[in-house]
Amino acid sequence: ETTTISNITFKPSANYFLQDNLAVGLGLLFQSRTNKEVSDKGTEVTTALLPSVTYFFSSGSKLVPYVGAGVGLMSLKSKDSDANLKHNVLDFTSSGVFAYFLSDSVSLNLGFLYLSSNLKDKKQTKNKIKTNAFGVTLGFGVFL
Repeated sequence: ETTTISNITFKPSANYFLQDNLAVGLGLLFQSRTNKEVSDKGTEVTTALLPSVTYFFSSGSKLVPYVGAGVGLMSLKSKDSDANLKHNVLDFTSSGVFAYFLSDSVSLNLGFLYLSSNLKDKKQTKNKIKTNAFGVTLGFGVFL
């Protein structure tokens, strides 16, 4: 039996410096995952809106250590041949390690990420999905 999994993720974010070293930001997430087997096909779509705060430690160079945290709203819709589920959640993220500033407003970020979510089914409140995830991230930061 052959299984094919397709995953597309789009996660832009923008930050604004309130003062030196302290930025507030807003991130968006869209993720679509399709799991296709010979006799069954399942699709999950995740969307999220995540405000965040990031602190950059003064280092005197373009390589700057940072820490960040965010709390936001996430929605997960799952559909397969057996059921259609909708979950909403308040999720928490934390991240940090290093940002390499290519200019005053653009950085290349390398970090670790922790995400904690508690999803509740909108129709059946007894159905819950709890997740805790750790990961390594690589991306760009844009600061206005």
